[in-house]
Amino acid sequence: MRAAHTPLARKAARAPDGGVIHHDFVRLHYPTYWHYDILDACRALALAGKLDDPRTGEALDLIESKRREDGTWTPEYCYWSPPSETEVSGVEAVRWARPGRPDKFLTLNALRVLKAAGRA
Repeated sequence: MRAAHTPLARKAARAPDGGVIHHDFVRLHYPTYWHYDILDACRALALAGKLDDPRTGEALDLIESKRREDGTWTPEYCYWSPPSETEVSGVEAVRWARPGRPDKFLTLNALRVLKAAGRA
């Protein structure tokens, strides 16, 4: 007997009771380091040529819903922290994305996913 198709987000981001398996999976991040979020999942599916699977619809809808009016995306959380005053230089070598501010790399990744899904 064949299993019924369920939305990707339900399989990948939801617990058996229908709740979100972990709140971080549905929040956008950049960079994600060794973590994983819904955009990373869709990027992997895009690289594999599998975004045409109907189960990706809910995940793609979520990514689209996070687009700002100016056409960009912003991280909702970050795993890095800026250097403290006690560190040697106190200067950041890289300008990582900050929650609440549009990020060009996060936007690029979201646009690539949506283009691969035929939604851009």
